[in-house]
Amino acid sequence: MSTGFVPVLFENLGKASADLLKKKFDYKNQVQLKNKSKTGLTFTSTGAASDKGVAGTLNIKYKQDSFGEVETEVDTAGKAKLEVKAKKLAKGVVATFKGESNPKREGVFSNKPGAKAAAVKSQVDYTQEFFAGSVAVDTSFFEYTVLTAAGVVGFDGLSVGGEVKLDTQTRQEFDDYNVAAEYAHQDITGTIKTENKGEKLTVSYHQKVSGDQSVGAALTAALDGSDDRVFKLGTEYKVDEATNFKAKGEANFRASGTEGLVAGVIEHRLKNPALLFALSSSYKVQNVKSYAPQDFGISLTFGDFE
Repeated sequence: MSTGFVPVLFENLGKASADLLKKKFDYKNQVQLKNKSKTGLTFTSTGAASDKGVAGTLNIKYKQDSFGEVETEVDTAGKAKLEVKAKKLAKGVVATFKGESNPKREGVFSNKPGAKAAAVKSQVDYTQEFFAGSVAVDTSFFEYTVLTAAGVVGFDGLSVGGEVKLDTQTRQEFDDYNVAAEYAHQDITGTIKTENKGEKLTVSYHQKVSGDQSVGAALTAALDGSDDRVFKLGTEYKVDEATNFKAKGEANFRASGTEGLVAGVIEHRLKNPALLFALSSSYKVQNVKSYAPQDFGISLTFGDFE
């Protein structure tokens, strides 16, 4: 029987499979230049092309072991972001401050008035043996202020927790509330987590098969009586020291019919010049004989991309 188990924060329950099935599948057409200094500064300049035109972004990140991280970003559309993460305030405590101007907000708050105004978020996370909790305040000043509280208890690989969100302007009911459970043993992690006031349930699985390959799967089902379900299956494989490959398949089961999606990402590294080349694509599938290109992206990252 093991002791000293520290559960993950509620927002990170199911993160391993979610990252495997989502990260790098962004289909961006962009060129990046990344430079790292010995003082802990990282400069990243990005030029991206889309159907809306060409946009540029400058990101500056500073990491200091004795404090934490500071990151700022501005783009040619006038948006700006600032994030400060303090990791050495006290044992087990991490405080994060985020500020955005003209943010694009997603999820449960996307229908809030002022969703394109400036917004700030402050969050404090606390972890110790058998417990992980967080408290956050997310506000767009006079438009909305949302309080979030989450807690997870865990022992011997099992974590169980919940999260609630309350808009202080309405104060009539919770904006959102969910629960989750996760079990991690060696290289295998299984998670059950609800979304949207328990209206959706996601069961996910992640396994590190070897040092070169990981696999993951997730099934999301509606609990409101509808037959809507989404199943995802993916893998990441290190072909060699210079090449990585990711692939996934999705099946959307609806009353109107079933739709599918297959996607892949190939990353290849060059030493001279120092370049990370990424090619991503996806195809919409109606049946085994009917498919059509959906998205395509080419990404070039020069410099200190590791």
